[in-house]
Amino acid sequence: MADASAFPAVVLNESDRDLDTNIKREITMKKITATDALGLSISERIQLVEDIWDTIIAKAASVELTEEEKKIIDARLEKYHQNPESGSPWEDVYKRIVDRQ
Repeated sequence: MADASAFPAVVLNESDRDLDTNIKREITMKKITATDALGLSISERIQLVEDIWDTIIAKAASVELTEEEKKIIDARLEKYHQNPESGSPWEDVYKRIVDRQ
């Protein structure tokens, strides 16, 4: 298993943290390691994760599904169309997950 400290993360400038994430802006980034991130406070780590997630969402449309992933989705959709009543509402699924804990 790779050392977690070897994986770079992205940090926004402190002044950028308070800006509306919907506003396109130039962001100066520096690389930090996972070990560096552990030195941040909990609120700073949460902000870091939110900032990283925002960069992922901005590029999400450019992520292509593999042919295998497309086949899996198509097969599941076909199975649903054959028997739409066989699934469970989200509330039931959530309750089953929570009840297991």
